[in-house]
Amino acid sequence: MKPVFLSIQATYAHVHLALFTKSVCSARLSSTQSRASSHLIPLCMSLLEDQNLQLADLDFIAIDKGPGAFTSLRVALATVNGIAFAHRIPLVGVDSLDALTYDVTIQITDHKIPAYSYILVILNAYNNDVYYALSRFNQTQNSYEMLNKGCAKIDAVLTMISKEYAPQELIGTGNGCAQHLDLITSSLSQEIRFYHHDQATPSVDSIGSLGLQQFLAQTTPCYKIEPNYLKSQYFAIAQHPEQKKNS
Repeated sequence: MKPVFLSIQATYAHVHLALFTKSVCSARLSSTQSRASSHLIPLCMSLLEDQNLQLADLDFIAIDKGPGAFTSLRVALATVNGIAFAHRIPLVGVDSLDALTYDVTIQITDHKIPAYSYILVILNAYNNDVYYALSRFNQTQNSYEMLNKGCAKIDAVLTMISKEYAPQELIGTGNGCAQHLDLITSSLSQEIRFYHHDQATPSVDSIGSLGLQQFLAQTTPCYKIEPNYLKSQYFAIAQHPEQKKNS
């Protein structure tokens, strides 16, 4: 089986699309115009038509389900959910923090960036909040182990990493890392070797790769993707701590 599928990355102010046959990308299309997510359907149709394909030819659609910018994330997921409902096309939602971590491991494996043992992904959640994921890279297996993930104030994330993990070397990436780069470099211990990998969001290729893995592993088709919006959960716990105690 060689599934044909679309990969979509649209969590911030842009849209990236890629058409895959199994793991091989055959076409790409991007839009960075204002409110790009609202143009998702015509972009999908344009990409497919250029390859003489229709929606009915797709085996599934892989999409970045966040966390990310909430408005563009909701628009993109609502659009794809509508396509899935109308055309019965299965969906696969890929965690953006996992996808960006996966991007870094590929860059390490290809010897394009240093093979540091810890990877910190930070995405902008606004008002000094960040979505973050800390993982440990296994150089022997070219894979990563997720250690910690969530939403918090950037200074709290840096304090947690320094106290609980004390990494000797660390790769930082994501649009939140670029935004808070000065704070990150000044807060980390001077003993920590820090490398900034300048990539804002996960690539459409990592969404496609992880999406294909999930599609081949799933036993029941999914036709609706909910946004992975960690910030709403974070604020619910912060405002109602008794819910956390009772959960």
